[in-house]
Amino acid sequence: MMHFGNKQILKKWVTIIHLIGLITLLTISCMRTSEKIVVWSSMRPVERALLDTLLHEFSTSYPQYRFAQLFYAPEEARTNFIISSLAGKGPALIHGANDNIGPFVELDVIQPLEAFFSKTELDSFLDSPFPANTYFKGHLFQIADRVGNHLCLIYNKRLVKKPPQTMSELIAMGQKLTVDKNGDGKPERYAIAWNYTEPFFFIPFITGYGGWLFDENYHPTLNTGQLKRRHS
Repeated sequence: MMHFGNKQILKKWVTIIHLIGLITLLTISCMRTSEKIVVWSSMRPVERALLDTLLHEFSTSYPQYRFAQLFYAPEEARTNFIISSLAGKGPALIHGANDNIGPFVELDVIQPLEAFFSKTELDSFLDSPFPANTYFKGHLFQIADRVGNHLCLIYNKRLVKKPPQTMSELIAMGQKLTVDKNGDGKPERYAIAWNYTEPFFFIPFITGYGGWLFDENYHPTLNTGQLKRRHS
């Protein structure tokens, strides 16, 4: 997983937090007169502590705002945010993965951000090799403080001297390293372990053949040559 350093995260959060006063209407639930701004996140404890520091720093400069931060596990955050926002409640801000953007936009529980930030501010975030700003249907809906959650092939150096470079090499290595001592069809040692019941984990096999999950019109690419090759 790739992260900014602590100082870089701090700078990015300062940039975002200092504009919180402008984006308290980020969600439908923000259409209240209360000056208490609730932030939901799925951050780790050390990151939540950093955010608390920044929120306190902001409220010191702007005492008309009070903050409350709540933690939810990623899946709970998405579900609870949708339910509460549709009911006219919920947080003003939510920090989470960009795969939340699709359902949030379709359900109209968030609004675009481009009107709240200048081009200079947006240009200060990474755009290569991975864009920090998440655009969907022509609008900016998220600004990232980190780029991560990458899937990697990790190998045991005691068993593999050189990692495979191609799919053919991976298959050949697997056939060589798999061990079924008693021939009962249940290997005592598997060559590769991965969560094949969760579709998220086979994305590298799709992209490895030049494919992607959606086309330019956001339609699933489930019947393409790349996906068929992945399953062959």
